[in-house]
Amino acid sequence: MKMSHLTNENLLAKTKFLVQEERRITLELIEHLKEIDARMLYAEMAYESLFEFCVRHLGLSRGATYRRLAALRLIQDVPEVREQIQDGGLSLSSAARVYSVFQTERKLGKKRSPEEKKHVLDQIQGLSQRECELTLLEIAPEAAETPAEKMRYINSTKAEIKMIVSQETVAKADRLKDFFAHAMPYGNYGDLFERLINKELNAIEKKIGIKLVGAVDERAAPAAH
Repeated sequence: MKMSHLTNENLLAKTKFLVQEERRITLELIEHLKEIDARMLYAEMAYESLFEFCVRHLGLSRGATYRRLAALRLIQDVPEVREQIQDGGLSLSSAARVYSVFQTERKLGKKRSPEEKKHVLDQIQGLSQRECELTLLEIAPEAAETPAEKMRYINSTKAEIKMIVSQETVAKADRLKDFFAHAMPYGNYGDLFERLINKELNAIEKKIGIKLVGAVDERAAPAAH
């Protein structure tokens, strides 16, 4: 598309219009995803979750999907978020970060009311991503300092995953390890995680008739040095 014929004033005005349109379309997409979620259409199409539907059916990246679904959940809790995103006061990246902090707080045993969430969101209104991070560190230091999940590759076949779970979940995991002691005599949380993941994947693959993961995906991890 050639734009050389546009005056500087027209170019800037059109660019601003496109930014506003992008926000409008993003919110319209979120509303559509909300309705798809309510009708559970993703399940009718044999997808395990709305997230999987967005990535595999709509072709969104995992990051884009997470940001939009995080905004969706925030809007459900705090309807004012929709207006904040529409007028540019709250970016999708900031919305996703706040959602992550709220989720981490919940796992740590703190559940904020919709009014408390709105108060937090009001404090980060109009802030840059860095300013948002610093503000969240002041508001919820424990949740903001520790990522909900962290993963790094150790070698070509192993990876380290760090996550936050409740003490109740740990207790349940310990009971499961005891239950599977005959099959995992030296089992640890990693062995249990792998066993449960394989079980769930096998069930999904049987349901949809598609092999989701091979024995080892060589592209998934960097080669060991």
